[in-house]
Amino acid sequence: MLIKVEEKHKSILKILFIFIVSLILILQFRKLFHDFDLEIFYGYREKLTILTLSYITILGIFAYLPLSLYDFVIKETCEIKLDNKKLYKSSWIASSISSIIGFGGTAAIALKSYLYSPYIKDKTTLVKEVSKVVLLNFTGFSTLCLLYSIFYSRDINFYNPVNIGILMAGLYTPILLIYNLIKLKENREKNYFKTIKIMSLSILEWTTMAFLLFSILRVLGAEITLTKVFPIYVVSTAIGIVSMMPGGLGGFDLSFIIGLTNLGINKEEVLLALLLYRISYYIVPLTVGIFLIINEVKIKVNKGYIEAIAFCFKKAGSRINLIIKGIISKKERQN
Repeated sequence: MLIKVEEKHKSILKILFIFIVSLILILQFRKLFHDFDLEIFYGYREKLTILTLSYITILGIFAYLPLSLYDFVIKETCEIKLDNKKLYKSSWIASSISSIIGFGGTAAIALKSYLYSPYIKDKTTLVKEVSKVVLLNFTGFSTLCLLYSIFYSRDINFYNPVNIGILMAGLYTPILLIYNLIKLKENREKNYFKTIKIMSLSILEWTTMAFLLFSILRVLGAEITLTKVFPIYVVSTAIGIVSMMPGGLGGFDLSFIIGLTNLGINKEEVLLALLLYRISYYIVPLTVGIFLIINEVKIKVNKGYIEAIAFCFKKAGSRINLIIKGIISKKERQN
């Protein structure tokens, strides 16, 4: 009973925290965009051609690819009885939906448990492995924090809680990597090697995400270098994670816009870049995921129809066979 009450209080506090954060973000956005110029925004938008939009879409899909590859690592451990093509379809569907929903990886665990449970023996192992992937996914961001701590140490304010959080987050990957390398050297167990593979995918995922946003800014004509964008991206991501919003929505965007406008980039241009980033990395993969779901349902429905028709023909054939046998036996008796 006490546990249920504590869980209830936690849920209420979480909802209250998200509500307060959302309210602060709305007020800050209103303050930031009080002088927003729609004509400038439309001017940047008109620069976009079919070619540039196609280029951004392709970049978004490439940036998303590492996110849909984690399940190949857990396939062997969980003994998922699916071929690679079907596994990739299911992985894409689950990852594209969970990246939009968020909930700290809970959605990914729930979706993958649902999709793979018919093809595994032990559901507990699956939940354990998917949870492990969710936890190890943080290593990619940790690596970015580590790079920030090394190359931008002069800019770090040790009285700023965000900077302290980044410094601490940067220690996660090297500690985990050293531990797993030592264990791998001692035991040669496959589990440690799999952990390193998941960490590598996470680093690739977070790196491609950062590169995607930078590439979109460059496509729009922003005269800025990667070395200038990188620290703003890391700090904005940290704020987005703390805000507990799916994909850091709101907190990340606000911090990123403020950071780049301080460097002389128009807020209208940054907002358009963020919209294109969200569409190419979240909406496009989700659209592909929905298409895959519809296709899968269609295949199952068609398979059901074929099975039903085959069953009807089988029954009809049996009836016809019985009728023919009856006619033959009747004629034989008459003779």
